[in-house]
Parts: sequence; structure tokens; C-alpha cells
Amino acid sequence: MTVENYFETLPPNLGVFVHTSIIRDNHPTRFVAHDTDGEWSFTDGGVILSTNISLVALHQMLTIDPSLQALATLPPGYYAERSDRDSAWTISPLDDDE
Repeated sequence: MTVENYFETLPPNLGVFVHTSIIRDNHPTRFVAHDTDGEWSFTDGGVILSTNISLVALHQMLTIDPSLQALATLPPGYYAERSDRDSAWTISPLDDDE
């Protein structure tokens, strides 16, 4: 079985949803979702509001946090979470309401 590296197949300027605290306050990315429609979101694990989410280019996120490269094979419909920047990612399927 071949594992697809989604980051290699996506344009580097693809817009992804990002918690602003990751960009502005250097909070660690703790939750990454790859929705079934192909969208990606990166959060610090906090509550997402329309006032604290931004659209950022994928390549910017990979520059801010190179450890995100480990999630390049995260398939659509799954999410990854970790407790802090140095922890291992735990991969799980998304619930229908996530």
C-alpha cells in the first residue's frame, strides 16, 4: 500500500485555517485536522472563534513548525493531536461533527 504525502501534492500557497495564537504568540500546534473535503486546519487546542482564526499559506505553517511535516500523510477524515510541541502525534478519525 502506498502512503500519499499530501503536502507534496498540494500547492505551497494553499490556504489553511490557523489559530492566530500559533502565528502571533508562538503557541504550539496541538491539533491538526484534514477534513474529508480536503481542507486543513491547525489549532492550539483552544476554542475556535471567527475572531481567532486566519487563512495562512501551508508553506508558512511548515516554516513556523517543521514538525508538522510528520503529518504529511494524514489522510482526509482524520485528525492529529498532541499535548505540546515535543510530544508525539496521536492520529484518530474525525467525528462527523468535528
